[in-house]
Amino acid sequence: MINVIIADDDINTRSGLMKMIEWQALGANVVAVAEDGEQVVQFLEQYHGIDLVILDICMPYMDGLSVAKYIREKAFDTEIVLLSAHAEFDYAREALKYDIREYILKPINCAKLELLSATIKAVAQEKENNIKWRVYLRGSELADEVKKALRNCDMQAIKKILDIEDRFGQIGVEKFKEYYSILLELLLKYFKSAFKETEELEMQMQAFYKISDAKSAKEFLTEKFNECITVLELEQGKNGGDIVTLAKRYIDENVFGSNLSSFSVASHFNLSVDHLSRLFKNAGEGSLSDYIIQIKIERAKDIISNSSHSIRRVAELLGYTDSNYFVKLFKKRTGMTPKEYRTSMRAGRNEANES
Repeated sequence: MINVIIADDDINTRSGLMKMIEWQALGANVVAVAEDGEQVVQFLEQYHGIDLVILDICMPYMDGLSVAKYIREKAFDTEIVLLSAHAEFDYAREALKYDIREYILKPINCAKLELLSATIKAVAQEKENNIKWRVYLRGSELADEVKKALRNCDMQAIKKILDIEDRFGQIGVEKFKEYYSILLELLLKYFKSAFKETEELEMQMQAFYKISDAKSAKEFLTEKFNECITVLELEQGKNGGDIVTLAKRYIDENVFGSNLSSFSVASHFNLSVDHLSRLFKNAGEGSLSDYIIQIKIERAKDIISNSSHSIRRVAELLGYTDSNYFVKLFKKRTGMTPKEYRTSMRAGRNEANES
């Protein structure tokens, strides 16, 4: 809900706006009604969090334009709608100085009531969106995303986090700065070892805050996240061999069925597929997917040579629903089709028995 002040020296206008606008349905609550500009200033100083003021331009003691000027000079986060019985351009031009949300000419007819209602609803929706934005930035969701991406050394996930417009659409410059500043805070919070000294941390922050445009800020953060992930990968490489050994054991124990995949193995160890695959390559095992295929083919060779299962059944046991694909894969890896392999193995055993 947004908090609204109505100010007009005409009682009929005040009461009419109160009665004819469905405030609650629009997400608004009228917290004060004023007869002149001075009363509005008193309300603004007394009540914090006024989201919208609806001001008549011509009021005694202090007119609507003076109130608008006061609101902007005090930097209140308050939207302003001006009501005016004057169509002169000078009034409208003066109003533009104060970032007026809407300028509505009296008398207030049905069409103008609809315009005012739409403006109230838009301000309420923007406030709701801003609350969601704050919850996202300062809550656990964004922090968890960054933490997980760093833990997994997942630069693709980082790039998605940095692509703010893909996630939230068009946003203002201030929100860009706020979003990227929080990302930098999270980077430094979860990964301080990439920066050796406290002085270097401060230097990184100072360099970032000198950046004025979103594109440069994004490039800066991309570089810093890349640096951190490089260091993390070097650190994790020390025990990467242990992870590979455990992953190989997991693959061997789960080779049968359709659930084994690069994703399932990586997920079991809370790592990204790319990261675990790099660890496999560093250990001289090829890629993760290649290793899984290699183990499946080795197990297939064992079943084919020591059982009477059909080739289709062997494929099913190892999680291949398409037996033709399995046959092609087997031949690519061994140089023989499964049937040729079975014939070869049986012939070899027969020769051994005869000798």
